[in-house]
Amino acid sequence: MELTKKQRYWKAHLDALEGFEGSAADYARQHDLEVKKLYVYKTAIRERLEAQAVTTGGFVRVTTTTAASMSSGVTVSLPNGVRMTLPELAPGLLERLAAL
Repeated sequence: MELTKKQRYWKAHLDALEGFEGSAADYARQHDLEVKKLYVYKTAIRERLEAQAVTTGGFVRVTTTTAASMSSGVTVSLPNGVRMTLPELAPGLLERLAAL
């Protein structure tokens, strides 16, 4: 899943904004852009690139943690930052989560 032409255009501006020594509003004014669109495309591009990384990787890193205070239960952390804590792991749940 590649970026669209419009997303590439905005990504170039977002990359330039990172090295800009002013606010996003200042950058937008200097380049005759709407500051709101900078933020809209920043979110859209980040989500698209994250989705691409997850779907093209083929594998999801799984780590286990043992803690004395945790007598049972499972915490699942997804690449998009979502965390789920379950009292127990139902059969087949990991396979279903990995398919998301």
